[in-house]
Amino acid sequence: MSYRFFVVTLSLAVLCKPFGAVLVPASYLDCTVALGRKDLIPSPPVPPGVTPPPPSYGPWIPEASGFLYGRFLAKVDEQHNNYAVYLVTNRHVVEEHSANSGGGPLWVRFNLTGSAREYDIPLLDEERKPRWHFHPNPSVDIAVIRVNTEFLKNQGAKFAFFRSDSDVLSRAKAKELGLSEGDGVYVLGFPMGLVSAQQDYVIVRQGPALVALGSATWNPL
Repeated sequence: MSYRFFVVTLSLAVLCKPFGAVLVPASYLDCTVALGRKDLIPSPPVPPGVTPPPPSYGPWIPEASGFLYGRFLAKVDEQHNNYAVYLVTNRHVVEEHSANSGGGPLWVRFNLTGSAREYDIPLLDEERKPRWHFHPNPSVDIAVIRVNTEFLKNQGAKFAFFRSDSDVLSRAKAKELGLSEGDGVYVLGFPMGLVSAQQDYVIVRQGPALVALGSATWNPL
């Protein structure tokens, strides 16, 4: 059985496969990103008529995890498909970040060659409307935002994304496959702010599913 990922309310990619001598595909590690904030450094007042300097921020502070998800759009040819790519995290991550940063941008970190870089995502657009999209049901702890993959490629960012047409494990599919208690899961992310200063190294934990993956109460933790 191949790997599939199942979205849970921890913004972590949960990979499901029976236990054995297997490794998580390297591309799956590149689907997982670290999110954080940079505190605004107060600027001294400027005289009237003088253009204020651009905002200055302190060091990046890790806050949470997220992952990239590609929604299938169309087939280009036998080897290539088009996807709309989104950054997925939890609703409470965005809300708590907004409270802790005073409404400042959320910074997502991508690995480059030999280093890493943070990119800011403003919480509001030019019309002061939220950029992040929350699930209409407030009890569903999910938030998404569209990602410009061409920009990331031009920046030399190393990334991948889970594909909706090949990587996703729905509850119905889990039930069809007969996944149950004791089946293995891998959880990917950056818990407790554990992020390297130089590059992102995704933390992978392995464990058993506590209840059947096809059930409404499924919880891998």
